[in-house]
Amino acid sequence: MLSLVPGATSSTCSACPLKVELTEARCQANYWKAQHQRAKEREAKLEQEVEVLKAKIKELDRRLWGHSSESRSRQHEGLDPGQPVVKRRRGQQPGRPGPGRRDTGEARQS
Repeated sequence: MLSLVPGATSSTCSACPLKVELTEARCQANYWKAQHQRAKEREAKLEQEVEVLKAKIKELDRRLWGHSSESRSRQHEGLDPGQPVVKRRRGQQPGRPGPGRRDTGEARQS
């Protein structure tokens, strides 16, 4: 080992290997601290992303399974609360004309 101090001998002392080990240990400790910090930041970012995605899922779930405005009855709006509500049947209503026949060009050849 070369010494930069004038007049110092090139022989190593008994503590020098310990200093090298100490320096290596400090370097490794700093490396693992930095890795741990990066992992914590990555975890925080992923947790924030999970929260955003959970909120999005909740909103989409509410849209899909929530109450729709079409399912509410509009018949109840103008009536008195004491009057019974008569519900119409589905499909063709009595007394109303049907859809009629389709005009096809093939039937008019006679």
